Amino acid sequence: MLKLYHSPQSRSMRPRWLLEEIGAPYELVRVDLGKQEHKTPQYLQIHPHGPVPALVDGDLTLIESAAICAYLADKFPARAAWRPRVGHAGARPLLPVDVLQRWRRSSRRCCRCS
Repeated sequence: MLKLYHSPQSRSMRPRWLLEEIGAPYELVRVDLGKQEHKTPQYLQIHPHGPVPALVDGDLTLIESAAICAYLADKFPARAAWRPRVGHAGARPLLPVDVLQRWRRSSRRCCRCS
């Protein structure tokens, strides 16, 4: 099972949001930054630099939110249909501006509906 190390109001919200969107089963491990839990020896074994997020999937550990999101989209391609698959003819890196443009297009549609 996937295990996401997370702290609210941090970059770990990105992969947590994606995990919820794709409906993947995962365990959420809360890391209290105020209590310096990200500097404990146990957490530093998972993420040597200390910040969140970190995702553990079996023997694989990922520690950057963008890398985690790309990994999840590749691991669950049917659930992350918004992202071209690696090796697909139309595949290219998904940039933050792409996400923003898609959000703007979808929010315009919602505004017209109301």
